[in-house]
Amino acid sequence: VLFRSPPPPAAPAATTAAEAAPAIDASVPATYVIRKGDTLSDIADRYGLTSDWIMSLNPQLDPVSLPIGRRINLRDPAAP
Repeated sequence: VLFRSPPPPAAPAATTAAEAAPAIDASVPATYVIRKGDTLSDIADRYGLTSDWIMSLNPQLDPVSLPIGRRINLRDPAAP
């Protein structure tokens, strides 16, 4: 008797930042200046975004040590 393993799950389709963009309210600013005490999740929650979205727009950002005074993107600058 032979037992076969089920096939591995299909890999998720690759998405671009534009495809994965959350619905962003018009009140969300294009950029944000990091202030003392900010965390990435606090910023994301404040504007109804996700930390992953903010990181996709700011790949150079270290989410563990946010630099005070750094301007980060909250909207995709390439989006219309």
